[in-house]
Amino acid sequence: MADDNKVTPGASVKAIAALVLGILSLICCGFIAGIPAIILGRSEMTAIREGRSPIAGEAVAKIGYVLGIIGTVLTCLALMAYAILFVLGIGAGMMEELQKAGTVLR
Repeated sequence: MADDNKVTPGASVKAIAALVLGILSLICCGFIAGIPAIILGRSEMTAIREGRSPIAGEAVAKIGYVLGIIGTVLTCLALMAYAILFVLGIGAGMMEELQKAGTVLR
């Protein structure tokens, strides 16, 4: 009878923080929140495996870890795309200026 009222611990603060940071990495903060989400999620999954944290937070920590990876990868891809577009824009502008200079010299 006494076991019926036993309270099981929920997810730890680190697991919840990893989840929140993982969500923020997708929505607005990119790798600024994604990298801490990866670190916190990974360390919390290790702590759960070693028995230092409640197992109830395993799914929360794992989701935060995965969302942090996705947010970081998407941010890196977006930065590379912006860099490519920037370089192409400079190249197009230079070509246009060279064409204008060529017509003036003729």
